[in-house]
Amino acid sequence: MNKDEALRLALEFVEANHSGGPDAFELIDIIKVALEAKDEPVGWFGYDSTLGGWFETNEGDDDSIPLYKAPPKQEAKDDPVAWLKVSETLGGFGKFVEAKPNEKGAKPVYTTPPQRTWEGLTEEEIDKCDWGQSERDFARAIEDKLRSKNT
Repeated sequence: MNKDEALRLALEFVEANHSGGPDAFELIDIIKVALEAKDEPVGWFGYDSTLGGWFETNEGDDDSIPLYKAPPKQEAKDDPVAWLKVSETLGGFGKFVEAKPNEKGAKPVYTTPPQRTWEGLTEEEIDKCDWGQSERDFARAIEDKLRSKNT
């Protein structure tokens, strides 16, 4: 259940069960406002090719990109949306700069984290495990086998 679904359920409950007092009407209004609210950006960023990096900008500036507290809900994409690398500046501080995919030190940037398929243990792997003498040894053996398959 997401936030909007929970708010709709709360609204239905309050509307169906309130006794007509001012607090109930105020609560109904608050829930309706929360349902209508859209996620607003907390800041704006843009790439400045003259300075060679990403900097805080203002809404409406050319090529401004909104920054949200949480990622917007999107379809999962397998392709990176950008490539960045760290570039050292005077004073030893690093900053992110746009990079080409084949550049040394370039890292992909995704809108959604890559999803991996969980791999369990096969019957053969279970049979080959050294389970030890105690429940703790048993638990650690399972943990080690699964970690080796899923990292």
